[in-house]
Amino acid sequence: MSGGYCMVVQFGSAGAATLSSKPITFTAKAGLPVKLEPEKMPATPTVSNTQRTNSRTLVKTLKLQLKDKFDNLTGENLKRKVVVKVTTPSEGIDEIPALIGNVYSLEVPLVKGVATVQNLLIQENTAGKD
Repeated sequence: MSGGYCMVVQFGSAGAATLSSKPITFTAKAGLPVKLEPEKMPATPTVSNTQRTNSRTLVKTLKLQLKDKFDNLTGENLKRKVVVKVTTPSEGIDEIPALIGNVYSLEVPLVKGVATVQNLLIQENTAGKD
């Protein structure tokens, strides 16, 4: 894990006195980002194409974080955008619901390695199966 550490090197053999170095302090830094993961895995939403916004909510709040290959948080110097869109895992499904505002994707700012998606809803009366 990235962060500050302290190390002491010791030398000795069975029955002999042990020699120790002075404490050596160092900082381990995170590597390059390789994945974007939720801080906490959201529950699977149940949505319905109704007038009630609660029934059309995919995500209330979802915090996405950039991580390196060792799961350290990274990207603290990055300022970019994350594209969020609804897709289908299966071929042949052509009814993809639109998001609120009748759009099929939206951009969320990524600041210091974190992007927060809030109030992601499907559009009322959009295509898709209920």
